[in-house]
Amino acid sequence: MYVMGHANRAAGLPQRVRYDPAMSTPPGRTRREPVRGLTFEAFEPGRSWTSAGRLVAQDDIDAFAALTGDRNPVHVDAAFAARTPFRTRIAHGLLVQSLASGLAWQLGLFDGTIVALREVAMRFDSPVLPGDTLRLVLGVLEREPEPGPRRGWVRFSTRVLNQRDEQVLDGQWLTIVQRTGPDRTA
Repeated sequence: MYVMGHANRAAGLPQRVRYDPAMSTPPGRTRREPVRGLTFEAFEPGRSWTSAGRLVAQDDIDAFAALTGDRNPVHVDAAFAARTPFRTRIAHGLLVQSLASGLAWQLGLFDGTIVALREVAMRFDSPVLPGDTLRLVLGVLEREPEPGPRRGWVRFSTRVLNQRDEQVLDGQWLTIVQRTGPDRTA
């Protein structure tokens, strides 16, 4: 059930939509909309994809600091950061991980097929500076037919590279992905 905020409507404010999880169709999707992402069977170990680039601006770092409350001066204070080994402000490691997630989504591989991100492991290899352009190299490491007939586990390697092809983040994601089935279009 979609619920419109009547108080917002009366006040002339933008309407907020709430999704009722009892519904089988999330907002923005039709009930029989075909799957656009890849299903479990298509994620063969050894396959890989590289995303487009994403520029990291100081505004992104400041917005992440405001959103999370992580105002470590190495991220937000130029004078402080100039006295560190980095000599400038750097991006939060979790901002880089979050950008990697967005770059993966933009590849279109998971649209309508990913069920959950179960585990994330990451190592930060080099700092990300404002002005760096990042891209994600996503590779299939392994598949496991569990947890059942409708879904399977897929483990991915995640490597984030900067514009100089230096690895700045190395990690893995364990995901649950839908299988191809009679009630899905793949």
